[in-house]
Amino acid sequence: MLITLLRFLKGYLVVKAEGKGTEKFMNLSIIRGINFWDVRKIREGFIFKTPVQNFKKFRPLVRQTGSKLKIQDKAGLPFFLQRTKRRKGIALGVIVFVSALYIFSSFIWLIEVKGLENINEKEILKITREMGVAPGTYKGGLELDKLGKELARLHGDIAWASFRTRGVLLEIEIAEHIPRPKMEQKPSNLVASKDGLILKTTVVDGTPVVSPGDVVSRGDVLIKGIREYDEEFLQEVEDFKPEKIRARGEVEARVWYEARQEVEEKKINKIPTGNKQNVVYLLWNLQKIKLWGRDEVPFNQYTRETFKRKWSWRNLQLPVELITVTFNELKIEEVEFTQEEALERAKKLAQKAVLSQVPPEAERKRLFFEEKRDKKNWEVRVVVETRENIADYP
Repeated sequence: MLITLLRFLKGYLVVKAEGKGTEKFMNLSIIRGINFWDVRKIREGFIFKTPVQNFKKFRPLVRQTGSKLKIQDKAGLPFFLQRTKRRKGIALGVIVFVSALYIFSSFIWLIEVKGLENINEKEILKITREMGVAPGTYKGGLELDKLGKELARLHGDIAWASFRTRGVLLEIEIAEHIPRPKMEQKPSNLVASKDGLILKTTVVDGTPVVSPGDVVSRGDVLIKGIREYDEEFLQEVEDFKPEKIRARGEVEARVWYEARQEVEEKKINKIPTGNKQNVVYLLWNLQKIKLWGRDEVPFNQYTRETFKRKWSWRNLQLPVELITVTFNELKIEEVEFTQEEALERAKKLAQKAVLSQVPPEAERKRLFFEEKRDKKNWEVRVVVETRENIADYP
């Protein structure tokens, strides 16, 4: 952290080394003890960062290896001040302010506890304080995994705990032990949770309304929540009113799941090359100030990631935000398949899709494929047949 701040204050160059002798150039630079960092391999050579005063030291090595150097960017405080000569006071104030916030963000000032249902938050904060974690604690010395395990060990109602830092905020996420569910007692029918062909009905309580061989749709009543009585009893009792109960039992059925997958003989892959470019902005009182980096993206294909960091103190939200935009270069690669390879790939994708629909407790019986092809379309249909309990409460 301190090294990064010093490099920013002194200023540095982003340099591109290209040519046939770049690897030899980099090796000689290391041997000569010339300081550089953040080295990235690219197709033409290397991109790295180095202090401004080191650039002259590279000249004899460039002539010796036949490589070429090009300054891609100038970053850091000196160059920032040069670009803002007319507003030096504001620029210096921004830098001092950002530096203070950077140091300020090295400590924990806020603690947020998530996932609590039955446990009091004050209990958790008391335990973490006894563990040495409280507002004002330095983040660098925290072992977050160890803290999570320790908190779960110290509190008997915690099944799992996780510690995570986000700026000056420490997030504690907790999973409590699941209490035993209370059995519902109110009257209800058992209905079909999905379409199927009935194979077997097992009634514990209630009146069955389906038999093996019946076809049912989702929502159909399988077992009525009415207690079953024999006919002799019903004939003897006048004005008998059926007793409503909560139906209990299982209804096994054959259930089918299906998925379709288009057969593709070509596939386009977007592969990250590892090359990236960062642009850092400071949002202050609704004014967006670029601290370093270039707005122009040097890549034809890329993804864009934006990370925002805000600072706050208790209920006070500071009017400053640090925004880092990262552009990641992508390489477009087209892959062609033979017809046999394309068909086999489609079958695997369709099978994966259909099996993701099947509940873990279901008993799989059959799986079969169907290929459909015409002048415009070519697809694979896969069907899996299961045996499972489809009785559920509405």
